[in-house]
Amino acid sequence: MNGAQFMKEIANQKMIDNIEYLEQETKQKINREIDHFISEVVNEVTKNESNVKQLTNIFNNNYEITDKVKVLNGRLPEKVFVCRNSLLSDLYTIKHIRTIYHIFIALFVGQCIHNAVEDYLSSGQILIGTDKIFNGLAKFDVAATLWITMFLLTLANYVFFVCWSNIRINIFPNSKTDNEKLCVY
Repeated sequence: MNGAQFMKEIANQKMIDNIEYLEQETKQKINREIDHFISEVVNEVTKNESNVKQLTNIFNNNYEITDKVKVLNGRLPEKVFVCRNSLLSDLYTIKHIRTIYHIFIALFVGQCIHNAVEDYLSSGQILIGTDKIFNGLAKFDVAATLWITMFLLTLANYVFFVCWSNIRINIFPNSKTDNEKLCVY
């Protein structure tokens, strides 16, 4: 063995020792982080147990059926309406649900601002999609005429099919083709 090879082996062994030391340090650090994370999760779960108890109390109190009314003489019972909060109102009392709600509001406002800035930079005006509404309503008389025409054509189709069904039943009273056509359909 010559001196250069010996120095190379010593450097390799030192590098291997450093890598093993870093591996042990990384494992210890990861284990500490996992232990810390697990303890935080356990604390959060114990903290949220009170929220779960509150939710179960809310749902049990508001949505409990007190008595069942039997149908007498084929008549339906009278409905009793109880004033209570909606499900979303009850859920908004929870901090996490409120946070998600506020995140969606912030995203919506951010998207509106983004669209306004993009409109201003691209065309020099803040249109926010109102140009399509104005173009659609520019010829309102044409749109109203088309709508009335389509409505009348639909009404004419309805009248035609009602008359056809009545005439067909009178002309072919014992037609078995209806069942055959139904099977084919």
